[in-house]
Amino acid sequence: MKSKRILVAAGLAAICLYTVFALNTLTGVTDMLRTRRLASSEFSPEAAASKFLEALARGDTEAIRAMAVSKGEFERYVWPGLPASRPGTNLTLDFVWGGLKTRSDSGLRRTMASLKGRRLRLLDLRFKGETTDYGPAKVHRATRLRIRDDEGRERELELFGSMLEVDGEYKIFSFVR
Repeated sequence: MKSKRILVAAGLAAICLYTVFALNTLTGVTDMLRTRRLASSEFSPEAAASKFLEALARGDTEAIRAMAVSKGEFERYVWPGLPASRPGTNLTLDFVWGGLKTRSDSGLRRTMASLKGRRLRLLDLRFKGETTDYGPAKVHRATRLRIRDDEGRERELELFGSMLEVDGEYKIFSFVR
């Protein structure tokens, strides 16, 4: 009788462990299967910032460029809500995007020149600026990263300006600070 109870208890424990494992696996699979609207996006601003810091430590400028909003994403999610897009402004998407891209590339070059190869660990992140709602997208401004550097010091840095959020996905909007 006692051995039967032990077998039943062991069986229940195994079922509980399997259920926990299955739920954890299912959550990971669900995230993997979720269709992303933004290329190279993450499901939290902290994950996007950590991915950026990893690429910065590797000195991988191309990976970092891929983490920023593309012209297509800008056109789809931000441009329609900008006052510059309204008729009568005589501003084109190409003109506005070109100016943003030029300033963003300049900001990235400055960041790479000063921090490329440094191992920085994200402690937390906050948005010091306002958030602008563009309908399907939000732009969170003045991203501040609290990091620990490779000497163990904690600092707050602004390594990129804003982050774009679309349906719970985050990516760097630009490197304009």
